Amino acid sequence: MPLTFPKWPLSTHNPVPPRAQLSRLNDRFELDLREALKDLPFTVESNMVLSDFVALTVEPGKSRGEITREARKRLDFVILTQRPAFPVVAIMLTNRDYGRDRRAPPAVSANVEVNNNVMVTLLHLNPKSMEGSEVILEVLKPYL
Repeated sequence: MPLTFPKWPLSTHNPVPPRAQLSRLNDRFELDLREALKDLPFTVESNMVLSDFVALTVEPGKSRGEITREARKRLDFVILTQRPAFPVVAIMLTNRDYGRDRRAPPAVSANVEVNNNVMVTLLHLNPKSMEGSEVILEVLKPYL
């Protein structure tokens, strides 16, 4: 049976652009976070697991937190000092559905120094309300 092809020209223009690598809200937040800290002596690691640390957890909209000992915690972003690399601030995004984003599994970094006495400030942030590197830096400055 012969194949029949349409006689009109096919449009190669796609009205919906393909999804860019950094088009998600969380990815834009990561770019803004890295931009906010580029002139400071800190580095940003994304999608990490920290083990055996003391967390000062600050919930959204609050200025005070509660201290808890965490055995193992998956974090969206960890802000580290450059040398030696130890965590200062950890960020969990409040809009995140865990288990849906399978692009990169959490990594336990071997060059991050965490001992039992390290206190890490754990911030719960909503990236929808924090657009731009200036806003992010303003929120993070008291904890750095």
